[in-house]
Amino acid sequence: MLTTRPLYVNNSLSTGICNYNCILCGINKPNYNGPKKFQDEETTNLLISRILQAAAKGVKFRLIANSGSGEPTLHPHFDEKMNEFGNMLENWPSNNELTPEISIETNGSRLLETRIVEALINNPITVNVSFPTSDVKRYSKVMFGENNKNSIFFEKVVKGIRELLNLYSEGKINKVCFHISPPLADMTNFELSNTLSFLCEIASKSNVSSINVIMFPIISNRSGLIDCKLNQNDSYENFISEFDGKIYSGVKVRIENVWNRFFKEKKEIEEMINVFKHPCIWNSNIFLTAYGDSVCCNDQEITCNLGNINSDDFETLMLKKENSVVSEVCKSCNQRYAQNISVDELISEFKLKF
Repeated sequence: MLTTRPLYVNNSLSTGICNYNCILCGINKPNYNGPKKFQDEETTNLLISRILQAAAKGVKFRLIANSGSGEPTLHPHFDEKMNEFGNMLENWPSNNELTPEISIETNGSRLLETRIVEALINNPITVNVSFPTSDVKRYSKVMFGENNKNSIFFEKVVKGIRELLNLYSEGKINKVCFHISPPLADMTNFELSNTLSFLCEIASKSNVSSINVIMFPIISNRSGLIDCKLNQNDSYENFISEFDGKIYSGVKVRIENVWNRFFKEKKEIEEMINVFKHPCIWNSNIFLTAYGDSVCCNDQEITCNLGNINSDDFETLMLKKENSVVSEVCKSCNQRYAQNISVDELISEFKLKF
C-alpha cells in the first residue's frame, strides 16, 4: 500500500442488526437487502491478529471503531469482544509509537446493563452515544419512525448517559462522546443549542467540565434507501464555529466534524488524493462487515467486496482500496467529489480543521 497516514478502521460487530429503526438508516426497513450477522470469534481474533501484525511492521492505526451498520451492544458476546480489544492494546508492539483509540458507537439503549457497563469499565474504550436531539417526541420520531411517540427509550438512554458520565467523572470510563446523529437538517438547525444545553446540564451534575460532540454531514445515507433532497452535503460550518468552546451550565462544548477523526493534517489529505484512483473521504478508510469483508464505506447496502480480513492483511486491503474505482452506488453519493479537486478545495468543502 502507498498510504502512510494512520489508519481508521470501522469494524461492525453486529452487521444489519439493531433494536432501533432510525429513519435515516436502511436497517429494519422493508427493502433492506443487506447482510445480518454478529461477528464470530474467529473473525474478531483474526482481525486483531492482523492489526498487531501490521503494527509490528510499522503500520500506524489512529482509531479502531466497533460501530457501523448495527448496534454493537446487542452482540451476545459484547463483553468478551471488548476484553479482546483491551488485551490487544496491552500487547501493542513496542516499536510502534502510536497506540490506537478503541471505540464503540451505540444508541445508548443498553448503558444500564451491568455486563455492558463492566466491559466499558474494564477496558480503555471510548463510548460514542448517538443523541440527535433532546426533544422527546422528535427523538422518538427520528429513532423509531414517523408515528412513534414513545418516550420510554429516551428516558432510558438519558438515565444511561447520566450513569456513564458519573463513571467518567470517577475515572472509570476512558472517554465519552456524543454523536449528533442521525443528522436531520431541520432538527439539527433548530435544536442543536437546546440539545447541547441539555447534555451539558447532565454533565454539570456529574462534575464533568466538558463534553465532546461530533457533527455528521446531512445526509449520511448514500445508497438511495433514503431519499436525499440536498444537492450537496451540509457540514455545519457555522455550527462548529458557533458552538465549539461554548459554555452551558459551566460545561464547555468541544465540537468537531466527523472527518477530523480520519485526517489530522493537511498532508494526509494530499496523500489520499495522490494515491487513490477514486479519492473519497470514506473509501480511504477501512470498513469491515461482521463477515470480515472490506467495503468502501458504512452504507448499509454496499456489497462491493474489496477483500476480506480472512484472506488479506491490512496492507493488501488498503492497496485494493487505493486501486478501486467508482461503483454505481458511489456515483449517486452526495458526499463524493469530482476528481482533480485541489487539496484546499476539498478542505473547504468538507469543513476540515487542522
